[in-house]
Amino acid sequence: MAIGAAIGSALNAALHLSPKPMIALLCLIVLAALTIGAALSDLRRRRIPNRLCLVIAVLALPYWLATDPTFLRLAIQILCAAVVAMTLMIPFYYRVLGGGDVKMMAALALWLPPDPLYETILMVAMGGGLLAIGVVLFDRRSMSPTVPYGVAIAAAGLFQVIGRMKHLID
Repeated sequence: MAIGAAIGSALNAALHLSPKPMIALLCLIVLAALTIGAALSDLRRRRIPNRLCLVIAVLALPYWLATDPTFLRLAIQILCAAVVAMTLMIPFYYRVLGGGDVKMMAALALWLPPDPLYETILMVAMGGGLLAIGVVLFDRRSMSPTVPYGVAIAAAGLFQVIGRMKHLID
């Protein structure tokens, strides 16, 4: 309900924004919808579609062009995403994370400057840990249950998206 209210007030506020903040706000709204879709897909099928991660990644470009259109900002975002992807290849190699989780986190990293990215990674780790405990306790039908980390990634991403929406509106 809070997400719907935030998106509703963001759309209402978008009517009073100049073009660049409006583009940024619309990108954030689409990002919110895509992250929710990724979480639902991960819950249902334990799979995050590649095209969803690709759209999340590509949509970061118009967002940054509308908010901070400098080469340095874009380079920092690409570097952050590359570091996240390379770091998460370790748990992927050991089958702790799925490929979709790695791609989704890297795509989300394209949206977040370093400080909010660190915060998001911490939230994902804590949320993923809680999910893992819940899966182990309640998924008795499988000897090796899988954890839908996409849910933790989406929740942490939505937290950041709502904060960015508020910043644009204020």
